Amino acid sequence: CIGNLIPSNAAYKIDLSYWEKYDVRPNYEKYGGITYFDKDFNCVGISYMGKLITKFDKSYNHVSFIFRSTLVTAITLREHLAIIHWIIANSMSVCSLKYLSHTHILRRFLKIFTFGTTAINYASTLALAPFEGIAGRAFGFKKENWGLMMKDQLDSIKYQSLHEKFNATGLPEEFKTSLAFYKDGFD
Repeated sequence: CIGNLIPSNAAYKIDLSYWEKYDVRPNYEKYGGITYFDKDFNCVGISYMGKLITKFDKSYNHVSFIFRSTLVTAITLREHLAIIHWIIANSMSVCSLKYLSHTHILRRFLKIFTFGTTAINYASTLALAPFEGIAGRAFGFKKENWGLMMKDQLDSIKYQSLHEKFNATGLPEEFKTSLAFYKDGFD
């Protein structure tokens, strides 16, 4: 992002500007944006398509809606579908079947968390992954961008532990340790 597009009081950001490169169907807005927050996590501006929009701009609500839509899209397609289903759940399911005997206590424990994973993931490759599926219709991407967008999401995934993932956020330690997910996940 160009330096003058960053608010002077910005301390944190959520950068989804890489979504701006994908063309969308007619009557849709391009996805993307970078939302900036101050040290107290209040939104201080959104950079979208080369412009910095603040709450004082007429287009703030519109650009804020675009950013929220992009965030939901990113969470749905990358974090939920690709990472949780296709990578984490699939790996747990396949590895427990392949490397643990049917009587192994860990396999029996994991079964309650992985039951149906293979069927759900297979169904997602038929119903969600193709452009002609549910997700291709629900999101505004053009057909010719769909495959590239999905590939980019998969290529951008970094294999890291929860500790590495949390350390990479750049968030203050006192904030991270106040999160229930952090407390429960690292006990």
